[in-house]
Amino acid sequence: MSASNALKPTHRIVINGFDALVEFDDGSDIYCGRFVGMNGSATFYARQEGMLRKNATRSLAAFLRSCQLKGIPPRDSSTALDAM
Repeated sequence: MSASNALKPTHRIVINGFDALVEFDDGSDIYCGRFVGMNGSATFYARQEGMLRKNATRSLAAFLRSCQLKGIPPRDSSTALDAM
């Protein structure tokens, strides 16, 4: 990855008690986020910083609904943010 396409440093945000990591990708000019410590993949994207929390909240809600339908807990107890 060239310097112009490098991801900016990771930032941590918390949405409804769930930790997420967010990076800015200069190459695609987009914020990329992912919830950590989950029993599956919950990601979100935004072109504008102001849309991050809204898109993260939507992604988390969809993930939580999916977990509820499958009867599984949303958090993966074997992972932790500190380990990442």
